Amino acid sequence: MTFSSPLWLLVLPAVPLVFAGLWGLRRNKTRYAISFSNTAVLASVAPSASWRRAVPVALLALAFLVLALGMAQPQAEVAVPRDEATVILAVDVSGSMQATDVTPDRMTAAKKAASSFINKLPERFRIAVVSFSDVANVLAQPTTDRASTLEALASLEAEGGTAMGEALIQSVQLVQDDRERMVLPTPAITPSPDPSPSTVPDERERVSAILLLSDGYNTTGVDPLSAATQAHELGVPVYSIALGTPDGVVTVPDQFGNQRLLPVPPDYATLESIAETTGGDYFEAPSERDLQSVYDSLGERIGYTTRPDEITYAFSGVGAVLLLLAALTSLLWRGRLT
Repeated sequence: MTFSSPLWLLVLPAVPLVFAGLWGLRRNKTRYAISFSNTAVLASVAPSASWRRAVPVALLALAFLVLALGMAQPQAEVAVPRDEATVILAVDVSGSMQATDVTPDRMTAAKKAASSFINKLPERFRIAVVSFSDVANVLAQPTTDRASTLEALASLEAEGGTAMGEALIQSVQLVQDDRERMVLPTPAITPSPDPSPSTVPDERERVSAILLLSDGYNTTGVDPLSAATQAHELGVPVYSIALGTPDGVVTVPDQFGNQRLLPVPPDYATLESIAETTGGDYFEAPSERDLQSVYDSLGERIGYTTRPDEITYAFSGVGAVLLLLAALTSLLWRGRLT
């Protein structure tokens, strides 16, 4: 928490000192002898009366402390929806995505979770789809047209190897092209006598991110970590998702035409390194439910940013409530406001 007018914080230590001084003066007033024959009743009532007298004073002191904090104009980081963002969905469509360790199979679960993720993003977010198996293909350029991105996802089919590094290269290129397109100036028909600088959206408002989903090891093309370095240099975080379990298998024919089981565990180490290199986050999704949770979490991270916002109103409201409670308890237990 920060404060726009921190000088008001100097009032804070003075508040308890003032009330402590007033309390001491009250206790040092001349005490009158009271004739009371039933000492047992007096002993039982005195402690109760003592703490009841202290409550209104304590509430009043606390109210002044809270109001002093409010006068300092406190600011807190609050979550606000992003206005713009570009999200690249890089989806593995290698043959290992046919494994059924994720119900009903990895490919179906990936398409379903990604489609749900797209539908939950703000409408102004641009989304692109990159698929990769033996090579990487751009199936949908960055666009706000949800129909085209959902259609691209629906067309995914699992076959071939895993060109994870090439998918990252293609995704980074899409981000770079999209950024250049966003900052291109619009030519004016007549020159302005007092030209104002072009407004480029705040990067906290308009961000770019790559969501990389893979279920196996890179088998061809560029080294994924080299591609991750390029993403890092461009300032693009990669959120990597390892789909599947170590026990995942697919059925493939051998050289004699016989079917055999081939283990297809995810490459946890490489995917985690990609996220660390680019400043993104790494997730593991051993089930369809886990994958859906991952995409929900990513939607919150990408769809919102934090911004300092003045919260003086909150302190003013709490201070007012404390003042009211101090007045009510004083009237109720002491019969007066002071």
